[in-house]
Amino acid sequence: FKFDHQVGLKPKTFYRVRVSAKNDVAEGPVSETKEFETAHSELPIPTDIRTSVAEDNTLTITFSAVRDPDDHSSAIQVTIGIDGSLLARSSMYWVKITASLDNPTRFVQASKPRWFRTGDGRLRTRAEIEGGPVIEKEPNLFETLQLVCRAEGSPVPEVTWYWNDDLIESEKEGWTVQQEQSERVTVSTLARSSVRESGLALCVAGNEDSNATAQVEVRVLGPGSAPRDVRAVGWRNQINVTWQEPLIANGVIMKYIVYYAVRDAADLSDWEKLETDVTEIQVPVMSPETRYLVRVQAATADGPGIISDSVECFSDKHCLLPLSHSVAIFRLRAIRGLLGQVQEMLWPCMIDPVKLGIWLLDNQAIVVNLVSTNVDNFEAEPNQTVVLRCSAQGQPIPRIFYAWDDQQENEITDVLITESTFHISGLFERSALTNQTVICRAENKHESVDVRKVLIIRKPGDVPTNITWSFDENDSLFIDWSRIRYPNGNVSFRTAERPITDVSIVQGYEGDHVVAASDATKRGDQGRQENLETAGQRQPQSAF
Repeated sequence: FKFDHQVGLKPKTFYRVRVSAKNDVAEGPVSETKEFETAHSELPIPTDIRTSVAEDNTLTITFSAVRDPDDHSSAIQVTIGIDGSLLARSSMYWVKITASLDNPTRFVQASKPRWFRTGDGRLRTRAEIEGGPVIEKEPNLFETLQLVCRAEGSPVPEVTWYWNDDLIESEKEGWTVQQEQSERVTVSTLARSSVRESGLALCVAGNEDSNATAQVEVRVLGPGSAPRDVRAVGWRNQINVTWQEPLIANGVIMKYIVYYAVRDAADLSDWEKLETDVTEIQVPVMSPETRYLVRVQAATADGPGIISDSVECFSDKHCLLPLSHSVAIFRLRAIRGLLGQVQEMLWPCMIDPVKLGIWLLDNQAIVVNLVSTNVDNFEAEPNQTVVLRCSAQGQPIPRIFYAWDDQQENEITDVLITESTFHISGLFERSALTNQTVICRAENKHESVDVRKVLIIRKPGDVPTNITWSFDENDSLFIDWSRIRYPNGNVSFRTAERPITDVSIVQGYEGDHVVAASDATKRGDQGRQENLETAGQRQPQSAF
């Protein structure tokens, strides 16, 4: 019987053995005991040698080995590192593993050689921005935004920064860039004087051999600027407040918060507030000719943003107080004209039931009108010059403006004013190739009113261009033209023959290809109009 390695005998160990025989009936007597000692075992040769060469030629060798030469049941993982400066660049090397024992008489076999090659020793450029892929900040005009990029390479890389794909220049738009360099590392610090705008910061590190990038998303939790053009005007028993969206919204504006108070206070909890989802609101007031302060703040789903500065205004001197005042119509006598005629006028007045005082109300709501002077029903020919009149009536006399299709608004300065009726009007012109919306707006210190109308162009605004023609094998004529830019409805094309032999009437489709029908002149046709489809290219039809 042979004891192999599967029995698990240990080297240099005494063992006892007894043997017995056994047949189909029973087992016989056992022999006497015999003793034996196992010999020294051979050390296993490492066969799982792995080598790894880093960019700077640092060598890492790993393999498995036994800690006890006489006990192979416990294996360990061995890792050896060799400094890359000790190795020649771009050279071939081999490595062998041999165990070293205290007993020099025991033979230990070495492993087979493992070959590897060193590189040029240059580091590939790498870059990393501290702080993770996303940085969230509350909007703050007085906090400094700071980003640090660490770049490593050989030669030492140079670092440039980009914000939303635009190159950042130090000392411009609130940015500053500082860099520190060592033998292989560049540390670049990007700073901005405030936390206002969400965006993507990109760090680009490069040298003559390679480059690398790292990026971080800066997420500002709320609008980074205050609402613009905040205006507050006292009108009767309210203050009309208007504003425009902040320039730096950092998302979709969900609501606006309007704060108002009769005295300034650093703590916003001391202010009254209202909320709205539009860019105007009416703030109620309780007394005439009272100083009010108004501030406006925008908010997104992430949170509120920068609040505007205080805007000062005074409530109207003709403030109508609820429940304690009423309005009546008085018949007043007044002397008008050079001849001193006495005229009677109906005038609205406000009565204070306590003081029995009377104040004249001098406010009149704005009425706006928009008409065309040289076309009917706002319908014009393509490219025709249309003269429009914007007029308004209101007290105080308003200013008037016009705009086209929500483009930039223009004030009409050449106006005709009738002070006796508080009326103002002005003319402006426009020519168009397709339908356009015109806006006439009037504004005074109390309100802003606008009217919109559509200038209608029913005919096509331009003509077909790039007209070409060709004949096929059957002498059918093909005519092509480019699409028109301003169809202004369903497009029809008219093509007519000329009194020349073999010139035919054609039927076509709007697009890149139009087919002509031959032999039309033989029937005496002088022209034909066809409704043409407008979707894509069509195959030519057969001649008729």
